[in-house]
Amino acid sequence: MKLATLQDGSRDGQLVVVSRDLATAHYATGIAHRLQQVLDDWGFMAPQLQDLADRLDAGRARHAFAFDPAQCLAPLPRAFERVEGRAWPSPGDAAGAVDGAVPTLHARVGELLGPCHPIEVASEAMGIDFGAGLAVVTGDVRRGATPAQALEGVRLVLLVNDLRLHRVLAAGSDRGAALQLQGRPATAFGPVAVTPDELGGAWRDGRAHLTLQTVWNGRKVGQCDTGEDMRRHFGELVAQLAATRPVRAGTLVGGGTVGHPGVVRKDGRTDWPRGHAGIAERRAAETLRDGRPTTEFMHFSDTVRIEAKGPDGRSVFGAIEQEVMPSDSDIVETPEVRNAAEQRQT
Repeated sequence: MKLATLQDGSRDGQLVVVSRDLATAHYATGIAHRLQQVLDDWGFMAPQLQDLADRLDAGRARHAFAFDPAQCLAPLPRAFERVEGRAWPSPGDAAGAVDGAVPTLHARVGELLGPCHPIEVASEAMGIDFGAGLAVVTGDVRRGATPAQALEGVRLVLLVNDLRLHRVLAAGSDRGAALQLQGRPATAFGPVAVTPDELGGAWRDGRAHLTLQTVWNGRKVGQCDTGEDMRRHFGELVAQLAATRPVRAGTLVGGGTVGHPGVVRKDGRTDWPRGHAGIAERRAAETLRDGRPTTEFMHFSDTVRIEAKGPDGRSVFGAIEQEVMPSDSDIVETPEVRNAAEQRQT
């Protein structure tokens, strides 16, 4: 089934069930008002929602209405916890990174945005970037769960766009710590969250084998496969999180920006025929190939569209469509931001 959360003026929104073709929806108020309620009592509420989804797909839901992604919040507007690991390779992996390395999980902060919420940034000089990928929402997973057991705790799969700022640093700060706090101000999510069984044969071994399309200012920059080169599946990521503590229902676990290792040509140069799901990854590939990056980060009025399609060519989660806009906050005048702005002016 497919679930979404509509804006209703509250922080947690209103839960709805969405048809498989993303055309219609139905309020789930007779079952639950919020997605977190369902995650807390999955065994009881999920079958009722599935029955509603079946009636909706069959055209038998009496009070169905047209589904509008622009009215959506994030499917889970307030997650119990949010972490991310790097499950896919980055361009640097073509230079000999260890394939079997265990990804480090990082706690993530920042807003959880709907699919059409603007990307609001104080300055273009902050190195504005997108990062297309997937995440899962868990139910309760016990401490010490194996990857197979943790995978059974995966309740929903989501499409994400991680907003990244590469030039937001306080003077004298630790770069890693500063970028964790400042460099990930928000994440946008596709309109709907889907149960793994909704993916059919595309959900295999804890991986969603989908085609991830990333379009920047109307031009396709990435056509990635979300399953083929995923080195650690979602069960492994959740199990890593559960190694020392229980994982609570409503935890968001992301796999990072989707990517593929480069293909080395006969002349020794490396190509990335499927493109990239983020600008940082594209710039890293340019540096490896040409010695320096040539692609700039995003500017005001830039747009990004991210969509994942199944084997049948249909959109699975709906699309994330965002525009970069100036925020009404004061510009953070760190030395790195100031230098970047001066370089752009020259």
